[in-house]
Amino acid sequence: MTENFQSVDKLQTSNRTLKTLLQDRVYTLALTIAVVIVVASLVFPQNFPTFGNFSQIFLNLSIDTIVAVGMMLLLVAGAFDLSVGSVVAFSGGLAAALMYHYAVPVPLAVAAGLGAALAIGWVNGLLIARVGINPMIQTLAMMGIVRGGALMV
Repeated sequence: MTENFQSVDKLQTSNRTLKTLLQDRVYTLALTIAVVIVVASLVFPQNFPTFGNFSQIFLNLSIDTIVAVGMMLLLVAGAFDLSVGSVVAFSGGLAAALMYHYAVPVPLAVAAGLGAALAIGWVNGLLIARVGINPMIQTLAMMGIVRGGALMV
């Protein structure tokens, strides 16, 4: 009889622990990623769980991660920037155009792309901090300008 109470008590404790873990966003995200990886590995066993595929996934995520860390710093400071995606597209397009059309060496083209992104961010910060333009309006306007520039490059 005592064993039954102990097993029911263990079951309630494990359910409570699982419920507590699922309410935490970090654990829910990790569990979701693990489930997606397992399902994709079962559905595509020849292609998905390979070293080459995972290295490509991490390589493709590297740029997004760098941008996300920069955005996180802005959000922690209580600010935001709507033009980030357009700036990434413009700076990458500029570097690629310099390499392809003008045969600029890779390090120089990458430096030019990063310099353009830095200049755009500096202009945004200057107009927001010194001139006093609303950050949402300024970064939205810069997003449109830079997106147009990305389409032209």
